[in-house]
Amino acid sequence: MKEKILTKIKKLMALTTDRGATPEEAALATAKVSAMLIEHNLTIAQAQEFDPDEETINVTEHHMDHGYAQLRWRRILANVICKFNLCHIVVGRQKTVYFFGKPSNVEVVIYLTESIAAQIHKMAKAAMKLNQTRKESFYQSFCRGAIKTIHTRLAEDAVKSSKEAQALVLNNNLALRAAVDAKFDTKVVKHQSPSDGGAFIIGQEAGKAITMHKGMPHKERLMIEGH
Repeated sequence: MKEKILTKIKKLMALTTDRGATPEEAALATAKVSAMLIEHNLTIAQAQEFDPDEETINVTEHHMDHGYAQLRWRRILANVICKFNLCHIVVGRQKTVYFFGKPSNVEVVIYLTESIAAQIHKMAKAAMKLNQTRKESFYQSFCRGAIKTIHTRLAEDAVKSSKEAQALVLNNNLALRAAVDAKFDTKVVKHQSPSDGGAFIIGQEAGKAITMHKGMPHKERLMIEGH
């Protein structure tokens, strides 16, 4: 029981603005940590020294409940987010995808994918209205352009990471590859060329304004709310 509480406290302690949480989320997490330490008669030193067992790579089945028009580019976006968050995606039948990775990383991938996708979709619809078009090719190309910029931004951040972090990514990728190969005859997310070059460029520019903070995954929100 003590280990379970310390694990929750440890996760809450990791929710800082430096790690993607908003200032409000970080403040809520800090307050919850203090309350839990008092409630369970623990010290901050115990929490800091506690080392929970490392998570293992699992496969998470996820249903993308969207129409085909959105599904096409959302899969591509999820693939990009996976690449920079220590996960791997495999496309299943119909609207199902499989995420390989440690549960905490997969949760971040799903959160980021949904958050960024909502912004892209809203921007694409606004751009279509501005350009007075309802063409599917414009919509798809705009979304692909925005995703291209997201990829570039994430790649730039990755280059700035330490050598130790880069080595961790390499080792994790090898483990992911082995896990995927052991379960699936991999179906890769295909990247087709955009059919509307103008819309693609507009989407690329729009991608610069997209918010990408990792926020607070669902489990941590529940911990803070006391569920």
